[in-house]
Amino acid sequence: MTFDSIIGAVEAKKELFAGKKGIYFLKTLMGGAFISLFTFFSFGMAFAAYKFDPRLALPAVALTFGVSLVMIIMTGSELFTSNCFSLPVGLYGKKITLREVLKIGGVCYLGNFAAIFVIVSGFCLTKSYPEGFGEFVAFILAPRYGCNAAQLVYKGVMCNFAVCTGTYISFKLKSEAAKIILIYISVAAFVISGFEHSIANMAAFSLGFWLEPGFDVLSAVGSLLTVTLGNIVGGAFLLGLPVYFIEKYNFKRHF
Repeated sequence: MTFDSIIGAVEAKKELFAGKKGIYFLKTLMGGAFISLFTFFSFGMAFAAYKFDPRLALPAVALTFGVSLVMIIMTGSELFTSNCFSLPVGLYGKKITLREVLKIGGVCYLGNFAAIFVIVSGFCLTKSYPEGFGEFVAFILAPRYGCNAAQLVYKGVMCNFAVCTGTYISFKLKSEAAKIILIYISVAAFVISGFEHSIANMAAFSLGFWLEPGFDVLSAVGSLLTVTLGNIVGGAFLLGLPVYFIEKYNFKRHF
């Protein structure tokens, strides 16, 4: 049953964090590493499309970035935005405390960021990017600066509703092929809609920090934190609450 699977995953996460914090932190670093790697992949594909026609850049990212979430879920790595769904479901089921949720979520957020910033910094400092890539990064980041706080929160909410739907699907389905396809679609939905993912934005802003002239650190941090709030609401409430009540009902009905 899906409810049992989600609760079991939360309890396993809680146990690992309590007994082996170093191992848990490594899993958060792995999550950040996958986000970094596939940001390079998706931005590289989008850069090629951008040179042909700038309007093709966003669809190129939408069609390629989904592999990051597939890799994270399939390897059991830790991603903050996915935890915004699973940990609250465990909280609603009284299998984990709010304090534990905040600790695990906070460590995951920091671990994802640490891996992303180090890997992206290495990419930029070694000049492992093609000529004109900095201009493309500025093009990608520009829409984020034009949003007000309400827009960023909304985009964060809807983004993580889509992303956590992919996480939810991974608990529900048995077929690996079906999981991969639907996770891909979930990620493509948020990208093509222009919604905002806090951890993916860590990679984009880290690229901007090194490559965009006049990069505004304070604006980037403000945007990131606002989107993070939206991601939490989208995962914990917009999807997490309905899933908890529906799956708990289904679980009780069968037992």
